[in-house]
Amino acid sequence: MYPILIDWQGFVLPTWYVCFLLAALVALWVLLQLQPHRCAHSSNKDIINLYLICYVSSYLGARGLSIVIEEQCQGLVNCAARLVSLGSLTLYGGVIVAFGCGWLYVWAKKLPLGEVLDCFVPAFLLAVCIGRIGCFLNGDDYGIVTDSMWGVVFPNLGDGQARYPTQLFEAAYCLLLFLLCCYSYKPLRRVFGVGATGLCGAGGYALLRFANEYLRGDYRGWVIDNQLSTSQFISIIVGVGALLFLPVIGRGNKAKL
Repeated sequence: MYPILIDWQGFVLPTWYVCFLLAALVALWVLLQLQPHRCAHSSNKDIINLYLICYVSSYLGARGLSIVIEEQCQGLVNCAARLVSLGSLTLYGGVIVAFGCGWLYVWAKKLPLGEVLDCFVPAFLLAVCIGRIGCFLNGDDYGIVTDSMWGVVFPNLGDGQARYPTQLFEAAYCLLLFLLCCYSYKPLRRVFGVGATGLCGAGGYALLRFANEYLRGDYRGWVIDNQLSTSQFISIIVGVGALLFLPVIGRGNKAKL
């Protein structure tokens, strides 16, 4: 792996943080490319403001859920200090908080939710793809031990055992979903209406993430011990929500959702 990108005269730049920043910049670029075509009823300023809200809130949410699952803090001050400090992140925590804060902005500004989903979900998928590559280089979010051809030894674990590179699996299917969201946008919108691309992208991610969790070997927290991880539980909620909301999108093909 390659956890440190630069280590020069006391200056240390972790590879994962570079990937995290790159993912954020690429997501913003995707949004600015899609906005004129998919978010015609939202101004460029609204999209940028919404991006900034989601970016900040997603970090706090991802850090917060990671603290709940993996760390132990006592007292409000101690927990708040950890929340704003650098540390491990849990993706779904960021997704949940960012969606909640983003929805409040969309509601307050009376933006069409369907259009916003069609722009933000593809950007999210490409960002996750880049972020998971950073996780792989850092040796985080690794898979279970395997003797298959897919096995990769993570030096940071120090056990010499080959494991599934679940980070790269997730990066690959996020890239595939991103491409599908780009090239199936028009037929999905024609059949189901505005917002269908975003919902299908979110539902697809939830389905593939649920399956990929069976190959994960790191601790993510359990809803049902050794049977249903926290991420799988959230994946079920996201997937079912996307499936239930899709008919609403279809009925309101010309409506602002």
